[in-house]
Formats: sequence, structure tokens, C-alpha cells
Amino acid sequence: MFNSEADIQEWMRAVIQSDGSIKSNLHRTDLINRGRDSYFAYRAIHDSYKCAIKSLGDLKIVAEDINISRAADESLRPDFVLYSPSTERIVIVELKNSKASSRQAGAEIGAYAAEVRSYAPLMSEGDIISVIVSSE
Repeated sequence: MFNSEADIQEWMRAVIQSDGSIKSNLHRTDLINRGRDSYFAYRAIHDSYKCAIKSLGDLKIVAEDINISRAADESLRPDFVLYSPSTERIVIVELKNSKASSRQAGAEIGAYAAEVRSYAPLMSEGDIISVIVSSE
């Protein structure tokens, strides 16, 4: 579908700028509603997922593919740092055009979240929603 991560980024920018939402572009969101509500772990994941989905409905672009690192010798370039006014959360989006880089994407998005929190020390981890978008 996409030839490069730059193509995914261009598409996502257009989606966010047109209606401020990426919710309608998620696939298989019905799967999160299956399972066993009685298990604590499942309920925790389910509640976290529902919170994240709410934050994807109205988004404002804060930063796009720029270095957010406070250290001069370090480069941290998330594809998108977004703000959701309705939930008052930061949404960090990392785009990948290949399944092979999923572990790397997880490590990167964790580093981006830590750096964002360094700008606002009173921000909790729950105030940041991390999203990895893959074309596959």
C-alpha cells in the first residue's frame, strides 16, 4: 500500500488535518471486545485500549518528524507528537513500513515518551498514549 514511511507519514498528516481523527482508520478494533471480562489482566488491557481510542478522536499536531531531544548529542525524532484536547493527553505515533522493525519501534516510542515527560515532569505515564502504525 505504501512504498515508504514517508508515504505513510504524508497520508497520516492528511488524515489528521482533514478531520483531526485517526480512529476511523483503525482495523479490527472489534477484537478488543472479545475475551474474558472477569480476568484482571484482560480488563486492564481493555480499559487501557478504550482510553487510548478516546484520545484518537480529535488530534492536533504538536510536532512532526523533528528532534525532541533536550541533549545536543542525541536525536529523538518521533513521526508525530499529537495532542488530544478532549482527553488532555499526548499521543506519540511511530510509523513503520515493515513488520521486521516492531521491537525497534517499541523501544523508540518508549524513549520518545520519556523525553516528552522530561519537558513536563508532573505528567504521568498515563497522560501519554503510544501508537505504532504499520502498513502490514
